Amino acid sequence: MKKIVLFLFMLPCILFSQVQDPCSNSIIDYLTDHENANKPISYQLSQGWNMVGYYGTAQNNEMSTQINEESLSDASTIEETFQVIKNVSGQFWSPQFSQLNTLTPGEGYMMYVITDSPPAISFNAQFQMPQISGCTNCLAENFRPIATVDDGSCLILGCTSDWADNYNPEATENNGSCSRIGCMDISALNYDDFANIGGTDECIYPPISVADWDFVPTNADNNMSVIIYSLNNFVGSELMAFKADGTPVSGSYEINDEGVGAIPVMGTDSYCYCDQAGFGDEIEFYILMNGETIVHVDVNPSVTYVINELYQLYDYNINLSVDGNPVVFGCTDATYLEHWDYDAEAKSISPVDPAYNLNDGSCATLIVEGCP
Repeated sequence: MKKIVLFLFMLPCILFSQVQDPCSNSIIDYLTDHENANKPISYQLSQGWNMVGYYGTAQNNEMSTQINEESLSDASTIEETFQVIKNVSGQFWSPQFSQLNTLTPGEGYMMYVITDSPPAISFNAQFQMPQISGCTNCLAENFRPIATVDDGSCLILGCTSDWADNYNPEATENNGSCSRIGCMDISALNYDDFANIGGTDECIYPPISVADWDFVPTNADNNMSVIIYSLNNFVGSELMAFKADGTPVSGSYEINDEGVGAIPVMGTDSYCYCDQAGFGDEIEFYILMNGETIVHVDVNPSVTYVINELYQLYDYNINLSVDGNPVVFGCTDATYLEHWDYDAEAKSISPVDPAYNLNDGSCATLIVEGCP
């Protein structure tokens, strides 16, 4: 008992003198790691009398079972091995008669061996750790390193909501850390009701449509002006401004003969009760060409809404695209030759190419060899 008390007294020193990793400070792990250090001591018997001290565990009341299963190094039975086994009190066991039914730890025994091939006998002096209740999960807030029996009290803080990106299935109490990245704009196609991180950066909005060019903004004192140059290929087309979520924030304005488009971007003020541009909103621009083709005017750096600001976009990097593909002018009518009388040598100066996505009017231009 003194050894057990001393061990328990020294246990915190043994555990916490190691690296301060909670999962390396469990008595259960310590005993598991050192279980091989408590190996049985084997004693080779000889024919005749042998004096043996028993330090094992007596867990049953059958002498033959106790010795055969725990002690003998071969397949011999107790009856084949011993003629008699006596304790210090004179009680004995023999195959014919038994006063002695169990071996008692800490006592010595006289054993008379009769077999011609004496086996080795061994007893394991197992350390019996007292049961100590507590939380044995090293990940818990209330982990108890000296606990040998888990009492179900473990407290693990974390996200307990399975919808969250940081859901912890082992958490027993929610600590308010649950988070989910997603679209937080209810007007978006992929709006995520659970999302609490991300804003609108992850949102997907309905595409700009031709019908948007019928939009008429509410005139507001809060507005800014934008002038875009070098739109010569779009003379006569209609230019509009939109927020990043696809909400129109201007009317449509025709690009003039010099390829310049100028539009006022309307903001939201306290009187209009409208969803128009607000401070810091990123503004995007689109052109409606021939009343059917929508061209995205991607300007870099981006334009953000600032009241009374004037943007003149002639030094900007401007990229044009249709359905996400760069603008390529050419003949886009694959059937235009059917509308002309021509011989086998007729040739177009602008052959149809699938890469073209904007018609430049060349479909109606033919060079016919041999014609007057």
